[in-house]
Amino acid sequence: TANALWEQRDEYLAAGMDDYVSKPFTEESLLGAISRVFTRTDSSGAGEIEAADGVAAGNGEWRDISLFDEARLQAIRDCANADGFRLLLEQLAEALTGGIAALRTAHREGDSDQIRKLAHRLKGEAGTFGAERVAMVAGALNTESDPARIVSALTALEQAGQETVAAIEERLQH
Repeated sequence: TANALWEQRDEYLAAGMDDYVSKPFTEESLLGAISRVFTRTDSSGAGEIEAADGVAAGNGEWRDISLFDEARLQAIRDCANADGFRLLLEQLAEALTGGIAALRTAHREGDSDQIRKLAHRLKGEAGTFGAERVAMVAGALNTESDPARIVSALTALEQAGQETVAAIEERLQH
């Protein structure tokens, strides 16, 4: 944001912003803010992407959604040096793996509120980085209330997450 007063910063964070970077910013401050979003331990979202109309996690339609929004990835890559971009990809892979594991735990414990919070957070983290498939399935899980469909959505999310993490690992090798 161009607003740089500390009072405004506090106001924005209180309103739900995930972090705050004022202009002019450095590459380090921007990458630091992005990194902090991916390493949070609370259940706040990190961006928004809406679940596509008609994409039901349990019926396989999510497979038609691309793993990544390549334009969004390129925009992030353009803002970071190679090491910074690599670090962000690594953190995304960790966030996806950890988020999906936490969702499974919440499901085993029957904690539907935690499932919604974690799915919302995962949707935001994935959406921030353009991991479209995970964001869409997590978005569908975020709004699901039927127990059988929750199980199907979790299974779909695990598969989408594994495919996305594998694609990240492949990108990191190049």
